[in-house]
Amino acid sequence: MLTAPAGVSFPVRPGEVHPVDIAAAQAGTHLFLAVDGALDEVTPHGAQPPDFAPVPLSPDSRPSTVHSDATGVWWVDQANRRVGKYAAGTATEWALPRGSGAPADFAIASDKSLWYVAPADDVIGRFSEETGVPGQDGADGADGQDGADGQKGAPGAPGPQGPAGANGANGANGAPGPRGATGPTGAKGATGRRGKPGAAAKLPKISCRLSGSSVKCRFVKRRGADGTVGGGESRVRLSLQRAGHVYARASGALKSSTVRLRPVRPVKPGRYTLVVTVGRIVSVRLPLRIG
Repeated sequence: MLTAPAGVSFPVRPGEVHPVDIAAAQAGTHLFLAVDGALDEVTPHGAQPPDFAPVPLSPDSRPSTVHSDATGVWWVDQANRRVGKYAAGTATEWALPRGSGAPADFAIASDKSLWYVAPADDVIGRFSEETGVPGQDGADGADGQDGADGQKGAPGAPGPQGPAGANGANGANGAPGPRGATGPTGAKGATGRRGKPGAAAKLPKISCRLSGSSVKCRFVKRRGADGTVGGGESRVRLSLQRAGHVYARASGALKSSTVRLRPVRPVKPGRYTLVVTVGRIVSVRLPLRIG
């Protein structure tokens, strides 16, 4: 009784199904496997799983039968009516002429031509890479449809300037111009009669200075007809102010030429206003600079 030889099977690489044909390369070291939508180069390793390397084909290729010879690996694509060849790392596919049939199987002749059978069309055919005699020119095709309107072109360059037009009519009067500069000041008139001294004339002449943290004001005595300083009034009230705040003050009879003001806030050098009240009717604000 004969013993059946041992065999082992290997799955095709994931994602590819329906292996349809296989052929050995001429070197004998690897195989070529036609699968649905691809051609794989298979390197066997004895009883170990082989390596699968896909041959790059066009996305719609469907190799159905594969053979090899010294020129490379050949296949036919029955679904797309094509013949393909893989050699030196390059895959090439040719579409068969119209009416050549859908190749299902083929053989390679001694002149390197490829002979195929097309059972569905009841024909056999020959394919070769050699260039044949040019065929007759086909009939002219029908006129194509009118193309869509092209995009609007860019604006052209400005044309030359035309001749000058006739003079226009006179325009309306413009708005009045701005006011002119002021003329020089006229001559000074004659001095009028001097008026009578007012109440402010009763104030003595005052100068103030900062002494330590207090303010001293000096009065230049102007004695009136009654012998008092200031022309008739000897009682005064002084208030040193700035920005609405009182910084120092003093009040009382004016008995000497120097009056010391009592500080209310720290007094620093700068500009102030001295409010001077003499008696009950005279009150004057004098700008002072305390240094």
